[in-house]
Amino acid sequence: MYIKNIKVLSVVLFIGVIFSQSYFNRILGDDIYPISGRAYGMAKTAMMSDNSSALGLSNPAGLLKLNGFNIDVSTNIMRVKERRSIPVQDFFGDYLVDANYVTNGNYFNYNRIGVSYSNLSILPISLAISQGQYLTSDYLFNEEVRDRGSSFYKDPLVGYHKFETSGTLNLLTCSMATSFTNLFSIGFSQNVILPTTFTAIRDTVILETSDFIASEQEFSFNSETNNTYFAVLSSEIKLGNESRLALAYEQSATVEYEDSLVILQNDTFGLPQFAVDTVHVNNSLVKPEKYRIGWSFSPSQKINTTFVLEYEKVKYSSVAIDSLELIDTDTYKIGFEYMVNNKFPIRAGLIHKTSPYRKDLTESIFTFGFGKSIGKISYDIGGEYGSLSYSYFDIFQPENDPSNPSGIEKVMESHFNILLSVKYKF
Repeated sequence: MYIKNIKVLSVVLFIGVIFSQSYFNRILGDDIYPISGRAYGMAKTAMMSDNSSALGLSNPAGLLKLNGFNIDVSTNIMRVKERRSIPVQDFFGDYLVDANYVTNGNYFNYNRIGVSYSNLSILPISLAISQGQYLTSDYLFNEEVRDRGSSFYKDPLVGYHKFETSGTLNLLTCSMATSFTNLFSIGFSQNVILPTTFTAIRDTVILETSDFIASEQEFSFNSETNNTYFAVLSSEIKLGNESRLALAYEQSATVEYEDSLVILQNDTFGLPQFAVDTVHVNNSLVKPEKYRIGWSFSPSQKINTTFVLEYEKVKYSSVAIDSLELIDTDTYKIGFEYMVNNKFPIRAGLIHKTSPYRKDLTESIFTFGFGKSIGKISYDIGGEYGSLSYSYFDIFQPENDPSNPSGIEKVMESHFNILLSVKYKF
């Protein structure tokens, strides 16, 4: 029995694996916008829990909570792991097991910086500007290929399979909020997705001729994108002294680019697939419309506690792959913050998301966090863990590979992220 060897490869790029499978990041992009550590730890409830200029994207009406002049920065470190396995027969039993043949482990880092200002005692207006990494199309697959030998440990290295897509979209957000009464506020932001370079590479490195190496279908292509604009509008209302309710609408946007990858729909798996075309095609990365609602409740008691609920609908049904419309997605978030001795906050949350590709590809994510304030500086740390698995075909399938004649494999992805945000109030 032949089993491909395991290779662990670390690269400096970033992938979110928080919503869609990373192999498909080129199609929809992965949302990796660094919010505040407080919101991150509370199920990433950016609408109701964020305490930074990142509110300009999720809920600009909430900027009125940031009184004075503030500067904030966020940095997110992510550990993403992808394992691909094939079915093999167990040596000691008459049944099939999944055997990993390649593992890619990646560390990524992205950042955001912003400023906000308001002086509510003079004028009920808040202004903010923020810039950070927003969407990524990055993915890297790297596999060692070994030929069949007399034993597993003597299988010689005969080549490499590599598939890579890359491209980081940065976002510049200018936002403002105002209130007409102490109970109601509205906010607006204009957002610019800044130009970047999209790259696609497929490479087969042959060290020795072997039936276990996929047929050569190599290409490398770069494409520039242009500025893309969209707006966000939100409102927030106080429901007494303990509760707040917010609504937000986010426009759609389309990033156009040329590519050598043709995006098709695979009916067998209900997932997209890439084909290679010698003629460059016009592709687009679509950010659909988004509708959000959030509710925050902070009961009056001796020990401060906050509960937050948020719901987001993303209209992926406006996006079609190979003439097939995708599915609108629903994201449910629940988070809480508990103040230990009214000084030290601890946070936790749970996120449940559906997939735009198939209704059964749902994902649950656990979040956690804590914070600390020292004088005019506040520190917040948030983290999350999630995993996802699905079946797919071998993206480098040799014609005469006896180890996996069906060409179907199991893909398992997991991520562990830590976000640190620091805010200074002048």
